[in-house]
Amino acid sequence: MPRELRTRKATSAAPAAVVAAELVVADDALGFEADDVTADWTAADFDSYEVLATLGTADPVAAVTRARAPRSERRTVRAALRLVRDEIRTEVAA
Repeated sequence: MPRELRTRKATSAAPAAVVAAELVVADDALGFEADDVTADWTAADFDSYEVLATLGTADPVAAVTRARAPRSERRTVRAALRLVRDEIRTEVAA
């Protein structure tokens, strides 16, 4: 979530409903929900993006996307290793 949306506080001058409406408009303007690249990002991914953008990285979205890529591969490998581990346990028990 962008820093602006996390840190903005309702003041006595603006009722909470008005602030909430402004934040919804700001969030919609970012377009993250409609973007296929960021649709499945976690909060940590958005935090990483924010840090990279603040540091001036040339393409922070691409950097975060590259960092996310191995996740599905690791999950697949872990699932395969669990199957092998369970088969070995079954054979040893038999």
